[in-house]
Amino acid sequence: MRGKILLSISALIASATLLPAAADAATRLLRFPDVCADRIVFTYAGDLWTVGTRGGTAIRLTAGPGVEQA
Repeated sequence: MRGKILLSISALIASATLLPAAADAATRLLRFPDVCADRIVFTYAGDLWTVGTRGGTAIRLTAGPGVEQA
């Protein structure tokens, strides 16, 4: 199950759903994924994001200074 979910997250990144504009060339890593019921929460670019386990567009939960971790 986790392998399938991590594959879904990888597909989201590959489809550029989460990638910053081309002008921002800084490397940003998707890290610390965790699954609860039908949601995945993970950190990306220092913020927390969530997406359904079936895929879709990720939604940023936090923004601003500081670094959050799931």
